[in-house]
Amino acid sequence: MLVVFVILAALFGPAQSKGADPIARAREWIEGYGGSGTDRGAEVLVEGESWLAELAALDVRAPERRFEIALALLDCAGLRPRGAGEMKPDDAYQPDARTKALRASAVRTLEALLATDARGELARELAVRVMIDAKGQPLARRVAAIELFTGKFRRETELALLHCADSEQPVVSRAALRALAGWPEDAVHRRMARELEESLVAPGARHAAFALRHFETTVLPNTSTACPIVERYLARGATSSDWRVATRALRVAPALSHDDAVPVLIAALTEWVGRRAKDQGSSRIEGEIARELERRSKRHLGPYPERWRSWWRSYLERRASGAEGDPEPETVTSFFGLRPTTDRVVFVLDRSGSMDGALGTGGTTRWKAAVAQLLDFVEKLGPTGRFRVILFSDETWSSSRELKKAVPQNIASLRNWLSGHRPGGGTELQPAIREALAVDERGALLGALDADSVVVLCDGQTAEGPAWVEPFLESVNPERCIVFYCVQIGGGGDGTLATLALRSGGQFVQSMD
Repeated sequence: MLVVFVILAALFGPAQSKGADPIARAREWIEGYGGSGTDRGAEVLVEGESWLAELAALDVRAPERRFEIALALLDCAGLRPRGAGEMKPDDAYQPDARTKALRASAVRTLEALLATDARGELARELAVRVMIDAKGQPLARRVAAIELFTGKFRRETELALLHCADSEQPVVSRAALRALAGWPEDAVHRRMARELEESLVAPGARHAAFALRHFETTVLPNTSTACPIVERYLARGATSSDWRVATRALRVAPALSHDDAVPVLIAALTEWVGRRAKDQGSSRIEGEIARELERRSKRHLGPYPERWRSWWRSYLERRASGAEGDPEPETVTSFFGLRPTTDRVVFVLDRSGSMDGALGTGGTTRWKAAVAQLLDFVEKLGPTGRFRVILFSDETWSSSRELKKAVPQNIASLRNWLSGHRPGGGTELQPAIREALAVDERGALLGALDADSVVVLCDGQTAEGPAWVEPFLESVNPERCIVFYCVQIGGGGDGTLATLALRSGGQFVQSMD
């Protein structure tokens, strides 16, 4: 690839730049990007790639200029055409394909430089002179430097990232917390615990989402001073009457030891089961608590607090698994093998033309099988359960504007509504997901949402592909707290459903024809 870039530079680079210093040329080009040059279409991309290649070649010839080279590359990695506006805490600027390609090339070149940075000298310089010493550093450059080290966990950058996490510039602190999430260092645990503590005082605190991501993938040592804070967050949140607060709190449970987490989980399960009798409960929360207890115990005792109390007493006595012969959980209704524990569900069902294809050798189609399993699931929700169905192909159709109780008359209406639809058209999933989560095209939340789970079925590649899923969930789901349960029929998927399920804490199954 580098050879191609060098050839392109020789063929297409501006004549006036021949013999010029590559770093000076890069800076001139970056400063002009977004002006008249962007009207030159693909030529802009070729020109940018050519000087990126020149910078890579310069690093080989003049390694003493590596820091200067890295600064130019960082400016390209944070490239924003003039007119894109100032960077904001939740940067809504979406680069066009050309800008995105140039950014990606710059990041790859930077990563190649870091791969040969065996002594950590370049990483240390970027940490000290760009991240920490922000004077004279463009904001986009500083953020690009932070993002470069996301998930890399290089010791040379730890203190700098922690420093940036406390920045008064929200876009900087947000990038730093994202970069630190998952880092197995106690200083990071303590910093992330501070985010949780702030969210206890002010729900929806700025960056609690990154702290949640950190603790759901981290096991805290018992000696960590973060443990009591995380335990307190779990205890308060898991017993909250707001199921969204509870589901956020349960994400941190895996970080705690049995002794810290299990008593809290059993107390929370008791609370939620008690609310069920008053029609204030949540099957999803009961199921999430039970699954966490089952993960720890390797027992399947269901959402029954008394069974878990008995197991815990036995565990404390013997420091071993629960007693033999404990009862299995009650059967939960399924949808193509998925068993979502919810009583407030939205179904998002593929109605594209390919759903008219045969399913197996039983003489039924994918569409008919999906409808049959959906109706069976809704019937087994019981009268306290609530549901809504959204169909999608080239457009979307909704069975109702809000969740309906799973009573016979509403199920009969759903059956009639579904019978009026036939497969046809393409596979545009994203608008249906936005409809399910009550989110507009700009990502803004459209009022409250009563559902806590979304079940998606699709049988092929989606029109949009999977790239939108992670940024969409990152911007919307910290507030919505929706879990996706996804079914892919056949082998033609593109990864969208698996990503929706994985990134929301749900489940994914593939059902072959």
